Amino acid sequence: MATETNKPELHELHEALERAYQDSFLQPEITSQDSWFTVETDDGDEVIPAGVFGHTGTARAFGVPFDAVRWSWAYGARLSASGYLDCTEWALFDTEREAVEYLLELAE
Repeated sequence: MATETNKPELHELHEALERAYQDSFLQPEITSQDSWFTVETDDGDEVIPAGVFGHTGTARAFGVPFDAVRWSWAYGARLSASGYLDCTEWALFDTEREAVEYLLELAE
């Protein structure tokens, strides 16, 4: 059975994340676990925080059927430029560790 004893602690991953993006225009952003909607569109899936529109409002905003909107409870991760509209799309993860590791991979 695999153990996580050889994996870095979460705080060490956060420190590595800070170092990886210290001089970058886009900065890592990770939410706490929250509600998200994934909307199936003709151009692919769009992920948005659930609080933006609500379930019915999201379906209306994207012009899709109600059942094309899936709800999830997850950590969100993206790169964002504070004060600007520049950002990557949200990616969703079951754990904070997965979110941090994803953003570290983007920095490579």
